[in-house]
Amino acid sequence: MDNISVELLRSIHKHCPDIMLTLLNTCLQLGFFPTPWKDAKLVLIGKPDRDLTIAKNYRPICLLSVISKLLDKLVTQRLTHFFKTNGLLHDRQHGFRAGRSCETANHSLWVEVHSAMQNKNQVCLISLDVEGAFDNVWRQSVLYKLTSARCPFNLFSLIRDYFCDRSVTYCLNDEKWTFPAERGVPQGSCSGPFFWNVVLDTIFEVQLPVGCTLQAFADDIVLIVQGPTKADLENRGILAISRLIQWAAFHKLTFSLSKSVLMPITFGGRLSMLDPPCVRLQGQLLPVQKSFRYLGVWWDGGLTFTDHFNRVRRRVDLLSYRLSVVADRFYSKHTLLYLHIYRAAIEPFLLYGYGAWGHRLNLKKIKDTLNSLQQRPLLKLTRAYRTVSTVALPVLAGVLPLDLKALVVFKKFQVLTLQEEVRVDSVTFRPQDYKTRVDLTNIHPLNRWSFTYTCNLPTGDNIEIFTDGSKMDGVVGSSMVVFYHGALIDSTEHRLSDFASVFQAEIHGMDLALNFILTLQSWDTVRIFSDSLSLLKALSMDGSLDPEIWCIKEKLHTILRRRHLSLHWVPAHQGIMGNEMADWHAKNATKHPQVDWSVQKPRRLLIRELQTEILITWQERWVLAEKGRQTADFFPQVE
Repeated sequence: MDNISVELLRSIHKHCPDIMLTLLNTCLQLGFFPTPWKDAKLVLIGKPDRDLTIAKNYRPICLLSVISKLLDKLVTQRLTHFFKTNGLLHDRQHGFRAGRSCETANHSLWVEVHSAMQNKNQVCLISLDVEGAFDNVWRQSVLYKLTSARCPFNLFSLIRDYFCDRSVTYCLNDEKWTFPAERGVPQGSCSGPFFWNVVLDTIFEVQLPVGCTLQAFADDIVLIVQGPTKADLENRGILAISRLIQWAAFHKLTFSLSKSVLMPITFGGRLSMLDPPCVRLQGQLLPVQKSFRYLGVWWDGGLTFTDHFNRVRRRVDLLSYRLSVVADRFYSKHTLLYLHIYRAAIEPFLLYGYGAWGHRLNLKKIKDTLNSLQQRPLLKLTRAYRTVSTVALPVLAGVLPLDLKALVVFKKFQVLTLQEEVRVDSVTFRPQDYKTRVDLTNIHPLNRWSFTYTCNLPTGDNIEIFTDGSKMDGVVGSSMVVFYHGALIDSTEHRLSDFASVFQAEIHGMDLALNFILTLQSWDTVRIFSDSLSLLKALSMDGSLDPEIWCIKEKLHTILRRRHLSLHWVPAHQGIMGNEMADWHAKNATKHPQVDWSVQKPRRLLIRELQTEILITWQERWVLAEKGRQTADFFPQVE
């Protein structure tokens, strides 16, 4: 656009940060968005498997200048924080939300359907498509929502100016056309998804009939309708659709009939595809389908997800074949590389959608289907014959059977994301035992502190504190030692919970140092030295999601308001006296008979714990299996 790249802006900010800070803060104070930054370059990207002779089958993407997106991003962060902390973001919107994903949306849909079936109700799902959602957002709706939310005036003024006098330029060959952009939000902007959510959240304020529930992921809207009889289902669906049409008309939006579908839930014979509910949209019957795609998962009326798994199978088999054609000679000499591809790309693709079908992993049909999905990739990985049994293939490849891997992934999702207590065999996993993640939208961007560090070596002047963490024979220790003008004046060592990581030990060592500084009455300069580069880098970044890091940052911020404090990295085991002494105390802490400081388990530990339990199940299955007995003679133990 203006030949100013991200690298150039980063270099400018590094060498002279006042330029960018002054410019952007002035824009924020005045509520002014510079006009040259409002011009967008239009690029048309054809939608896959569509007739590209039709204009609607292209997706318009607006390329914006880097500096305009920078200001846009800064404003969006503040707006998101304002709406989140004031409870103005609806829980049923899963798109572009921290801690939400396609999996949480699919899980929420499953919970609604399952709850309706438990109440002995008949259920149907209606997928509604907003025509040209981002391109047709009525800007007055956005401004009205900001006004009703009592948005800070400077942010409101900047957004109002952001919407004014926008233009779009399209270049083809040597021709150039410029058009005014009077509606919608640029799809390439940082604020576009937020503005869409602001408008769409008003749909949840619509008074729907009893038994009707809405949920959304960005512009993918699903209406769940339930009722004791088919007639109740139809009446409630028609009334709900009419009210949603009124909402859309108020915001100058329309629903696309050709892309909106109705799917009756036929599970248990509740409804039938031969006599489905009849619901009208804009005077025409909604198309009835036995399955529909929602966020990449194909839902079917019988809740078997057979159609979804069949589509996944075809794509994975095709991918395996193409890998064989393109890179067979290369991977034949580097088998472990294909194993990495399987674990990092193929396996996650096979397991996508566990939020929808994860609750049905106890069904034998689902288990058998999942295990058959990995057959072709594992044959490629092991280079075995096609006659090798499905039971033996994972043992030969050294990977979990897919149904057991799906169980690990789904249980992790329940514990860490849904915050649910789960049980695997005789072991219970509780969410409160594991570290959570910080939701950065709850922290004002101005308070997302970062603390720099240097590589300066200790000088022996003033107060110098050395911290360290250590793990020996499965026991974790942490320590800090304090020197005043080169003389040792204090030391503290703690044994941490045995499951703690070395990183947690390093964090606790830093915490011990900061707690000591908070008790100081003198005004001496303090320098903290650590050999943990990962800890210092985490403190220097403003995007860390670790709650322990943010506790350290809060203490650093408090201390820096009262005294001079600096952080420094020193190389480990290089003869630096303070570092060596901190290392000795950390190792000595591992000899304590009892734990001195309890911490929460690292999130990644949950995966290892789940896999440990699942391996027992896999071993029992392998011992009792009727097939693969010759393979079992060579590989009696699974791993």
